[in-house]
Amino acid sequence: MDFELDNRIRQRLVAGRAQQFQFLKDLVGTASQNPPGNGEAIAERVADELKALGLGVERHRVPNELAAERGLVLVVNMVARHVFGAGNVVALNAHGDTAPAGEAWPPRTGGADPFA
Repeated sequence: MDFELDNRIRQRLVAGRAQQFQFLKDLVGTASQNPPGNGEAIAERVADELKALGLGVERHRVPNELAAERGLVLVVNMVARHVFGAGNVVALNAHGDTAPAGEAWPPRTGGADPFA
Protein backbone atom coordinates (compact mmCIF):
# COMPACT_ATOMS: atom_id res chain seq x y z
CA MET A 1 0.00 0.00 0.00
CA ASP A 2 1.14 3.54 -0.69
CA PHE A 3 2.78 4.91 2.50
CA GLU A 4 0.99 8.27 2.27
CA LEU A 5 -2.40 6.60 1.83
CA ASP A 6 -1.65 4.19 4.68
CA ASN A 7 -0.75 7.12 6.93
CA ARG A 8 -3.91 9.07 5.99
CA ILE A 9 -6.10 6.05 6.74
CA ARG A 10 -4.39 5.53 10.10
CA GLN A 11 -4.77 9.21 11.05
CA ARG A 12 -8.46 9.20 10.15
CA LEU A 13 -9.09 6.06 12.19
CA VAL A 14 -7.30 7.49 15.22
CA ALA A 15 -9.11 10.84 14.92
CA GLY A 16 -12.49 9.11 14.76
CA ARG A 17 -11.90 6.61 17.53
CA ALA A 18 -14.49 8.05 19.95
CA GLN A 19 -17.15 8.07 17.23
CA GLN A 20 -16.25 4.52 16.22
CA PHE A 21 -16.58 3.27 19.79
CA GLN A 22 -19.92 5.04 20.18
CA PHE A 23 -21.18 3.43 16.97
CA LEU A 24 -20.11 -0.02 18.17
CA LYS A 25 -21.70 0.62 21.58
CA ASP A 26 -24.94 1.60 19.80
CA LEU A 27 -24.84 -1.59 17.71
CA VAL A 28 -24.23 -3.83 20.73
CA GLY A 29 -27.02 -2.03 22.60
CA THR A 30 -29.54 -2.54 19.80
CA ALA A 31 -31.78 -5.55 20.32
CA SER A 32 -31.34 -7.81 17.30
CA GLN A 33 -31.80 -11.30 18.73
CA ASN A 34 -32.84 -14.09 16.43
CA PRO A 35 -35.37 -15.38 17.29
CA PRO A 36 -37.53 -13.38 16.86
CA GLY A 37 -35.46 -12.12 13.93
CA ASN A 38 -36.48 -8.46 13.75
CA GLY A 39 -33.47 -6.65 12.30
CA GLU A 40 -35.11 -3.33 11.49
CA ALA A 41 -33.67 -1.31 14.40
CA ILE A 42 -30.09 -2.36 13.79
CA ALA A 43 -30.47 -1.89 10.02
CA GLU A 44 -31.70 1.66 10.59
CA ARG A 45 -28.77 2.45 12.93
CA VAL A 46 -26.30 1.20 10.33
CA ALA A 47 -28.11 3.13 7.57
CA ASP A 48 -27.87 6.34 9.63
CA GLU A 49 -24.12 5.86 10.05
CA LEU A 50 -23.58 5.08 6.37
CA LYS A 51 -25.54 8.16 5.31
CA ALA A 52 -23.51 10.29 7.74
CA LEU A 53 -20.40 9.03 5.95
CA GLY A 54 -21.82 10.26 2.65
CA LEU A 55 -22.83 6.93 1.17
CA GLY A 56 -26.07 6.35 -0.65
CA VAL A 57 -28.19 3.75 1.13
CA GLU A 58 -30.87 1.55 -0.39
CA ARG A 59 -33.18 -0.56 1.78
CA HIS A 60 -34.64 -3.77 0.41
CA ARG A 61 -37.23 -5.28 2.72
CA VAL A 62 -37.65 -9.03 2.36
CA PRO A 63 -41.34 -9.88 1.83
CA ASN A 64 -42.98 -10.82 5.13
CA GLU A 65 -44.06 -14.27 3.93
CA LEU A 66 -40.50 -15.13 2.84
CA ALA A 67 -39.06 -13.95 6.18
CA ALA A 68 -41.75 -15.90 8.07
CA GLU A 69 -40.88 -19.10 6.15
CA ARG A 70 -37.44 -18.85 7.75
CA GLY A 71 -38.78 -18.06 11.21
CA LEU A 72 -37.97 -14.34 11.04
CA VAL A 73 -40.17 -11.36 11.82
CA LEU A 74 -38.58 -8.71 9.60
CA VAL A 75 -35.52 -8.67 7.36
CA VAL A 76 -34.09 -5.54 5.77
CA ASN A 77 -31.18 -5.86 3.35
CA MET A 78 -29.20 -2.71 2.66
CA VAL A 79 -26.89 -1.68 -0.14
CA ALA A 80 -24.57 1.28 0.40
CA ARG A 81 -22.79 2.86 -2.54
CA HIS A 82 -20.14 5.46 -3.14
CA VAL A 83 -18.35 5.88 -6.45
CA PHE A 84 -14.63 6.37 -5.86
CA GLY A 85 -13.72 6.30 -9.53
CA ALA A 86 -13.02 3.74 -12.20
CA GLY A 87 -11.81 0.35 -11.13
CA ASN A 88 -12.71 -2.38 -8.72
CA VAL A 89 -15.58 -2.25 -6.27
CA VAL A 90 -15.28 -3.08 -2.58
CA ALA A 91 -18.30 -4.87 -1.12
CA LEU A 92 -19.15 -5.84 2.44
CA ASN A 93 -21.71 -8.48 3.28
CA ALA A 94 -22.71 -8.72 6.93
CA HIS A 95 -25.65 -9.47 9.17
CA GLY A 96 -26.81 -7.68 12.29
CA ASP A 97 -28.82 -10.34 14.06
CA THR A 98 -27.39 -11.98 17.15
CA ALA A 99 -27.95 -15.19 19.04
CA PRO A 100 -30.09 -14.86 22.19
CA ALA A 101 -28.22 -13.93 25.37
CA GLY A 102 -29.20 -17.31 26.81
CA GLU A 103 -29.44 -18.63 30.34
CA ALA A 104 -25.75 -17.99 31.09
CA TRP A 105 -26.20 -14.23 30.64
CA PRO A 106 -27.59 -13.14 34.05
CA PRO A 107 -24.92 -14.85 36.23
CA ARG A 108 -22.07 -13.28 34.25
CA THR A 109 -23.53 -9.78 34.40
CA GLY A 110 -25.32 -9.81 37.72
CA GLY A 111 -28.65 -9.87 35.90
CA ALA A 112 -27.95 -6.71 33.88
CA ASP A 113 -29.95 -6.01 30.75
CA PRO A 114 -27.73 -7.15 27.85
CA PHE A 115 -28.92 -4.19 25.76
CA ALA A 116 -28.39 -1.44 28.35
